[in-house]
Amino acid sequence: MKHVPVVLVAAAVASLLGPAARGASAAPASPPAPPKAGETFLDSESLPDSETGEPKRPQMPASVRWKAEVLTPTVLPCEPVLLDITWRNTSTSPVEYPDDQPLLFVVRKAGQKELRLFWIVRRIRLDRMIPLGPGETYTRKVPFVLGWEPGEAKPPKEFVLPEPGRYEIFIVGASNAAPLDVTVAEPASVADVAARKRWTTEAVRWLLGGRPDPDTVEPDLEAISSQYPTSRYAPWALWIRATIMAARGGAGGFAEAARLGETLVARYPDFPLREDAFKALVGVYAATGQDDRAREMVAELARLFPQSRHLAGLREQLAKATPRPKVGLEMPPPGAPVPRAAIQVSGTERIPPGARELFQTFWQAVGDGDFAAVERVLAADFMSDYGSRPQYVPALWKRRKNARSGLIQVRVAKAEMAETYDRPRSIPSGAARTWHGTLCIVEGSLTVAWDLQGAGRDVARLPNACWVFYKSPTGLWKLVSETATTPNLLAAGLAQGVFSKLPRGLTTWRISDGQQERAPYEEIKAQLGLTGKVADDRTRWVNHKLNMTGSSMTEPLLQGQIRMPLKSGAGPAGQWVVRDVHFCLALGPGGDLVLKRIDVRMPTPFTQPEPSELR
Repeated sequence: MKHVPVVLVAAAVASLLGPAARGASAAPASPPAPPKAGETFLDSESLPDSETGEPKRPQMPASVRWKAEVLTPTVLPCEPVLLDITWRNTSTSPVEYPDDQPLLFVVRKAGQKELRLFWIVRRIRLDRMIPLGPGETYTRKVPFVLGWEPGEAKPPKEFVLPEPGRYEIFIVGASNAAPLDVTVAEPASVADVAARKRWTTEAVRWLLGGRPDPDTVEPDLEAISSQYPTSRYAPWALWIRATIMAARGGAGGFAEAARLGETLVARYPDFPLREDAFKALVGVYAATGQDDRAREMVAELARLFPQSRHLAGLREQLAKATPRPKVGLEMPPPGAPVPRAAIQVSGTERIPPGARELFQTFWQAVGDGDFAAVERVLAADFMSDYGSRPQYVPALWKRRKNARSGLIQVRVAKAEMAETYDRPRSIPSGAARTWHGTLCIVEGSLTVAWDLQGAGRDVARLPNACWVFYKSPTGLWKLVSETATTPNLLAAGLAQGVFSKLPRGLTTWRISDGQQERAPYEEIKAQLGLTGKVADDRTRWVNHKLNMTGSSMTEPLLQGQIRMPLKSGAGPAGQWVVRDVHFCLALGPGGDLVLKRIDVRMPTPFTQPEPSELR
């Protein structure tokens, strides 16, 4: 088999460009001439690997032919163009080939004379060669985003299709008779316009196997996926964030990758790499010992993509998995009777349609003990007082497993639509989280009573309850958050959230006193006569402790120490003002914390002072 060196192909394309390649005026260039038989791929000795720079030597049998089709003929600026590339064995004998071949693309914008060369950077490395029997084909999706110019060691920091217009893509060696047409459209929606401003080349390099610093791309990706969920860039941002988390590894990285991946497959059914996202989720769950969840993902993949090329390999992988004991989470034993509870729900007429039906479905499933139906209501990024989605059903089972029957009363006090919801931290295990998009916030109260099998009754009265429903871009409603707690636990959870942010956020902290918004830091300076005399950017806050006070234990007391450096000219050089501060808060009638008072005191004798501090 004869290969064409990169330099020769580059020279051949340059000759096609003629004067246009040198900046002179010329007639539009013709498509590149098709290669001869056996010259489908470039000589890998001339093409460095995207990560190591080491040469690769893939061997492609001459009998393998291939073609490409555009899966996304219309995209937004810098949005990946998805191609389906199909390899076919034209011989009467079986062959094998490596699935990491470099491909040469020639791109031309309609109405322009200049052609440019780009390489696909992303390579899928497999443990084995791809086998093709006589006449068999193999297809995979390729994100065509950016690539190398010949002779460059690294890809340029620019996109292939950055500007609106129509583009023609020629692929050297493909059997396509005509170029591939791609139209880049102007972003039309508000979400697309805003997301485009935060969509960077560094982020997209993760699609291609690159590993730029995740700290430089995660803030933009998080903003795109959470603040602009209806944007066409949002599912790509979720995909890249999940890739980053999986690459980070560890329990936290894999858990976050799974959450992001499940959010992606649930909210974006038209995402072109959804099939691959299911495969990735199976890998994450299998790697972390969650084989049952991995099998559920395989079953869902088979339902949605019955012809998926991933199914056989995933089933084989899970069949070889060693069963692992479940730790920590107690689930109902198979076939065990599940105690049921009568459901009394009132005030649902206050909930808008869509969310209302899901609210009723959810509570009926909870009352019946139909845990599978409960899980179908929960979003992939659901959060409750007991933690995330996997912890919710075990928590429901724990409360009722020793009961004969029960009664659940739900009263809806109000419901409203919103575009943003900031979930506070809640006790015992509810994490703070923020959602953006079409949301319905339902507030009310909850009473749960179980008649125990032995004797007595287990009753929980939770006057501060909140359920938040999210409507995905496809119109599907899901429950994303539940908080149902007692007033003292609600106040404690809110106070913990405030307390954890004070060391970095005291100077900008704002809180209502029930009548007006207050700025505690500015008030502290005013009490001490230091307004305008402190270097605010160097002020420090040190947390000491958080106590719950009041007759109902609903009044958090946040104690700490503030250390404020004086500006030049406001006092002796290098001196600090140090005071102990108590913030007395209370749970307001709306379920939020309000400020009661601020006590500023001289520091305790055991405080370690700053150098040359002013008392």
